[in-house]
Amino acid sequence: MKKYLLLFIIAVFAMSCSKKVEVKGKISGGSPLERIEFIEASGVATLPLINIGINKDGTFAGSFEAPKSGMYVMSYGGKQNLIYLKGGQKLELRVME
Repeated sequence: MKKYLLLFIIAVFAMSCSKKVEVKGKISGGSPLERIEFIEASGVATLPLINIGINKDGTFAGSFEAPKSGMYVMSYGGKQNLIYLKGGQKLELRVME
């Protein structure tokens, strides 16, 4: 029993140290030609960490490595928004246009 408890604690610790951020959601009226991008706001690099495509039904899903916890720029269709993200976070978005 102690062995399983130790394995569980190690698994929880490993998951909490993960820098991977999972993003999924739906955009009503979204266009498959548009893409969602996440850019680190506090860094000097302006290249997107991820480009997520939109499906015909407006759904999207993706994951990326967040270099550090902090502010990130999320852009879609020429619009931008700041969002605070931390490693290991799961983010679900619903956008109504």
